Amino acid sequence: MRLLRLAAEGLTVLTRNRIRALFMTIGTVLGIASLTAVMAMNDGARAQLEQHLNRFGADKIRVHAGGGRMHHGGERSSTLTLEDGKAVALQVAGVESVNALLFIPETDVRHEGSSSKAIVIGTSPEGLDSPMNELDSGRGFDRTEADEMARVCLVGPALQDKIFGGADPMGERLMVNQVAFTVIGILKPQGMGFGGMNIDERVVIPISTAMRRVFRVEYVSALEIASNDRERIEQQAEEIRKLLAERHHINAGEEEDFHVMTASGMAEFRLAAVNKLSLLVGSLALLCMLVGGAVMMNILLVSVGERTREIGLRRSVGASRNDIFVQFLTESVVVNLVGMVAGIVLGFGVALVLSTVLPEMPVVFSLKGAGMAVGFSVLVGLGFGTLPARRAARLSPVEALR
Repeated sequence: MRLLRLAAEGLTVLTRNRIRALFMTIGTVLGIASLTAVMAMNDGARAQLEQHLNRFGADKIRVHAGGGRMHHGGERSSTLTLEDGKAVALQVAGVESVNALLFIPETDVRHEGSSSKAIVIGTSPEGLDSPMNELDSGRGFDRTEADEMARVCLVGPALQDKIFGGADPMGERLMVNQVAFTVIGILKPQGMGFGGMNIDERVVIPISTAMRRVFRVEYVSALEIASNDRERIEQQAEEIRKLLAERHHINAGEEEDFHVMTASGMAEFRLAAVNKLSLLVGSLALLCMLVGGAVMMNILLVSVGERTREIGLRRSVGASRNDIFVQFLTESVVVNLVGMVAGIVLGFGVALVLSTVLPEMPVVFSLKGAGMAVGFSVLVGLGFGTLPARRAARLSPVEALR
């Protein structure tokens, strides 16, 4: 009850001089807002990473063309072939299957009067077993259709909305790069992929059709390799790297024209990037709170000088030095808690706006972020409020009343 009374008195002090209260809380508001936003983005990035790893598969090895370079926005790389996939299947022990993939972003698709850009993915019938290609309705294409280079396709839900206006597209004709396809299935939603692409705006077709009839290429974008021995995933990845380097005539020390990834390697790379961003923004948030705390401490020191008569009156009616100390320290903590509430609200708002403007940056709000905000606010209030509280408690009652 005593702390509640002191907290109420602290709020009363805040309302006496609102401009001063604003300057006292602004550092805490900015610091907590930054902390809240970065925690929400950090948790969102980790949740998105977990989702992507589930799609990737713990028993999968992915080989991308183009080395460590990422190819988006229409840029293509032609360093992998179907023969590379066959060599991996035959020469690397423990390989269960190899699925070749062709990714062509920004491809023109059209249905009657509607047109759009889409990601076209060529894959084998076995590739349809991937969680990424899970069907919502309809059917997938089979081996016979793949061998005959059939013009059948599966569409993502976002593309269904764009091209078909949300109507059922089953059996409808879809033009892909000026080639007519028949829609036979609708894919389940997957959301944003790495690189900021909306993978729900995709068309999946047989890779034979993609290579021979639609894009007329001899290369593939990636090889997806399933292992039957998860314990040897990293060892198999190294064997694949050495085999492809030999096939592509790449000597030791030269840059490779492909990149081998496993689920653990991808997780390590992405988490390192997320942690660096979190450390940077977290440091800025801490700096804001420290500056805000220093400003608050100086304003409280000025306030002690202005309230010496009040302190003297309280001492003269029986208040102890400890009572005065606790009163001023409580006021400091209350100032920071008020700033914390405003900061959390502002941080939530900033994170939501960012997730709307940048869909590839999801946000997840957790109690952990709110708990850290409360903890930091109390620590700053206690740390920077101690000096003013001690100075107020040490004032002589007689001198204060003068």
